[in-house]
Amino acid sequence: MDILTSYTTVPPNKTHAVVALGNFDGVHCGHQHVINRAIEKAKKRDVSSGVLTFNPHPREVLNPPKTPFHLADRETCMQQFAKLGVDVTFLLPFTKEFCALPAEDFVRQVLVEGLQVSGVVVGYDFLFGHQRQGNTKMLKHLGEQHGFSVEIVDAVYADGEHLYSSSAIRHALREGDVTAAAKGLGRPWEIHGVVIKGDQRGRQLGFPTANIAWGNYVMPRYGVYAVRVQLPERDGWHSAVANFGVRPTIDGGTTPLLEVHLLGVSGIDLYDQRLAIQFHHFIRPEQKFDSLEALREQIEKDCGVAQTIL
Repeated sequence: MDILTSYTTVPPNKTHAVVALGNFDGVHCGHQHVINRAIEKAKKRDVSSGVLTFNPHPREVLNPPKTPFHLADRETCMQQFAKLGVDVTFLLPFTKEFCALPAEDFVRQVLVEGLQVSGVVVGYDFLFGHQRQGNTKMLKHLGEQHGFSVEIVDAVYADGEHLYSSSAIRHALREGDVTAAAKGLGRPWEIHGVVIKGDQRGRQLGFPTANIAWGNYVMPRYGVYAVRVQLPERDGWHSAVANFGVRPTIDGGTTPLLEVHLLGVSGIDLYDQRLAIQFHHFIRPEQKFDSLEALREQIEKDCGVAQTIL
């Protein structure tokens, strides 16, 4: 899959694509449905299939949130696009100047003059242009004017009942329901982070941990999770138990930290390495213990539970 960051210098073989347009945070099952429709239409027309999305997320520019909200980092989203079979992703810089484009100018400058799209596929609730003035009805009308097709994909439901949405997945994670989040994403929820220096307290307790810098991901419920970890330059995923929270028994800080203890793996120097961590099951809420010995005993139990689950 090619990744292009400009709409003004598009190679001839990538013009006339059928493009799925949206933010696609997390690339959940609803997003996948929109993208798959673009791929299907592109194959029928024998043109490239594309995704048009933005970096950073428009929400970060227009209304910066007080807390992190991302379901996936940019690299993960790109990987998911490629897995679906997308030919090219147009990853356009989102600036205040760009977001000032009126809806009609966005269509004319970006979609028509720039990408020269043959078709666009969007979700039912898609809004675009300055102050989100453009909607699906306007997009259809502009498509007719400029000669490209527009398909509006209806809301997609799991089991005919639960709407696939980024908001619903964020809510599930804040409740610790990583199983529901995985159903919405179509895969286990996964984060990536760099291992940072810790206070070695886990090692002193007999359970050495890799401490992960959290980044801009939505924060799940504080607690203990059964996870799988992908190590640098090693094949496969390794079972592990992880705690996300403020460690009330140790120091009761205010900045949450992810601590990961690998099961059956030891003696590996992971400092400054970037790890992938998949969340598979919520084991228990984070809690404060009366002593470090009580904490150690509970960690041992948590490891047994995680090993059984994984």
